[in-house]
Amino acid sequence: MTVGTASQARTKRRKRLAMSAAAGVMAAGLAVAVAAPAQATTVYNVTSNWWQAYAGLTSTGGEGVFQAEAFLGYDHAFGPRSQYNTQAEVNGFNFTHNAYIWRDGAIWKRAQN
Repeated sequence: MTVGTASQARTKRRKRLAMSAAAGVMAAGLAVAVAAPAQATTVYNVTSNWWQAYAGLTSTGGEGVFQAEAFLGYDHAFGPRSQYNTQAEVNGFNFTHNAYIWRDGAIWKRAQN
């Protein structure tokens, strides 16, 4: 093998490497440019037992209007109707207990079945 041929092979490898790197950067830029819009995020906690009923929710919005409801015996608590944040809590003692999160007027999550 001559010196010129080895030099040409190195140059060809460098060009291929540079083109691969450029293609990778362009593909990453395209992926960022066409990324899907951020999805709504909803975090909730619904629990009830003999001494506490609790329902709470935090959302980034866009998934409906929520309302929390909790009851322990005859004690009821309702959270505000909101797209973003609602919570209701009742403490005491009673064998009858439950907690709900309503979404758009229908029960969405519940503590007891």
